[in-house]
Amino acid sequence: MFTRSSRYRDVDDLVVVAPDGSVATVKEIRPLPRVTGSFRHLVAAGDRLDHLAETYYARPLHYWRICDANPDVLSPLALLGDEPVVTTRFPISRVGPAAERDEPEPADRRVLPDLVRFLSDLIGVENAVLDDDPALEPDPEGCPGAMVERHVWSLRITHNRLAIGVRELRIAIQARGHETGEVVELGRLGQEIVIPPAVAG
Repeated sequence: MFTRSSRYRDVDDLVVVAPDGSVATVKEIRPLPRVTGSFRHLVAAGDRLDHLAETYYARPLHYWRICDANPDVLSPLALLGDEPVVTTRFPISRVGPAAERDEPEPADRRVLPDLVRFLSDLIGVENAVLDDDPALEPDPEGCPGAMVERHVWSLRITHNRLAIGVRELRIAIQARGHETGEVVELGRLGQEIVIPPAVAG
């Protein structure tokens, strides 16, 4: 039973037979409406779909119009970056267990993969990836104008924040002798979402 304002009211019924022989009437899959013309909204901290629907349509229960207009995002929570599984970047500002720079292979090349394996085994961590973004900087011991490559390491960790949060991950990283810089959540903040125009019904 659907109210007059329900988006499922006009969807065709479908009769299905269950494995036990019972018959049930269900709704067909609702096709997404074609969106023509739209506003763009930049996702900000604290955004809620019902609040956005109130702002754009003066009808908070029409949040589903915004979901329909963004079919590339699988869930309403994911649309605003509120899903439990998130990816967080942890810059490594100092590599732990004292890297001996006169060794033929820098110690950070050996130590950091061990850290990645350790983090990947933590409950709530889905994936941990080591990123190296080399940067050129003046060589303090070389000729004027000489440049040296410096490794800028960071960890990209996909985790379920209901099981393990940023604080616990930072503690785990520090417990292995590493320091982290400013943590960045790689979510949807600042990303555009489509706000379809208001329509009757």
